[in-house]
Amino acid sequence: MLYALAVPIFGILFIVVFAVPVITYGIYSVRTSRSIDGFPFGETEVEKQKPNQDIHLVYQDTLTEYVKSLGVVRGTLMLENRIKAYMNDGFSREEAVRRLAEDVAY
Repeated sequence: MLYALAVPIFGILFIVVFAVPVITYGIYSVRTSRSIDGFPFGETEVEKQKPNQDIHLVYQDTLTEYVKSLGVVRGTLMLENRIKAYMNDGFSREEAVRRLAEDVAY
């Protein structure tokens, strides 16, 4: 009988001691990292230069962002799938890469 009462108490204690601080820190880190990067307050210098860049450089920059987030294999596959989705909407590959780079930047 005592065990049946102890399990919920330890569960609640675990949530209060471990889960709440982890969730709080996660929310705090997301909010502070976005404000440091300038998102969503305006264009950075790189975003202003992207339309003038060569398509290969735009692709490499976008691929770098995907690889940082998802890893080499998943990032490359995800990027190619997103480009194909734009191409299915009627864009050329160059237009698709540029539009995707704009979407990633914002």
